[in-house]
Amino acid sequence: MKFKSLLIITYALLTINIYGEKATEDIVSKAREYLGGDEVLLNIKTIYYEGEFENVLSGDGGTMKIWLEKPLKYRMVSETQNIKQIIVVNDYDGWSQTFDKKTKTKSLAFVFSGKDLKRTRATVWENLNFFTNLDMLRGTVIYQGEVKIENQDAVLIKFDYGDDIYFKRYFNKQTGRLMQTASDLGIMLKEIGEQKINGILFPTSIFTYKDDKVINSMTFKDIRINEQFDEELFTEPK
Repeated sequence: MKFKSLLIITYALLTINIYGEKATEDIVSKAREYLGGDEVLLNIKTIYYEGEFENVLSGDGGTMKIWLEKPLKYRMVSETQNIKQIIVVNDYDGWSQTFDKKTKTKSLAFVFSGKDLKRTRATVWENLNFFTNLDMLRGTVIYQGEVKIENQDAVLIKFDYGDDIYFKRYFNKQTGRLMQTASDLGIMLKEIGEQKINGILFPTSIFTYKDDKVINSMTFKDIRINEQFDEELFTEPK
């Protein structure tokens, strides 16, 4: 009897696992198709963003520029009235530097390491690979069931990079549209609006929530695909 029960439990677990894998493949495929399809997404080598941001908590706002290049290169320059910050990631190297415009002084470049570097690398990977190839960073994609988001049927998929670094993404079950993303940092990201660039859908704005309150937002004014970048962009800030 115990052996029979064990077989039933094993069969049930295998069935759940197979269904989860199939559901994951289906929704990821649907999500990529919604954004433009495999052909255009696989052709992406670089992405450039330019826009504005607002920190709701402090009331500060400013401009930002972001360069992304496969496989794992990233540079962001954000500027407010008083502060300029540069963040750079080049595979396993990462730096952050702050420049005070009032005093005309800059900090030594802070070197990313450990979990901070791993999380930043995962974020860069996510932004260039559109829900695929997590295994290249030893990540896994985990089906976590169906839920209701804003009275719509959604599929919850966890993109897990280990060390408690993850992104939980909620996709519209019918269309594959990304509805919101929760991270291990306790924040929620929601994409608002759409703009089509070179056949690919990008959000107009991204709002960040914590405890159901907006804490900051980004609005993209210019997005460019597959421009050639100077490699100096991805070296340590001087």
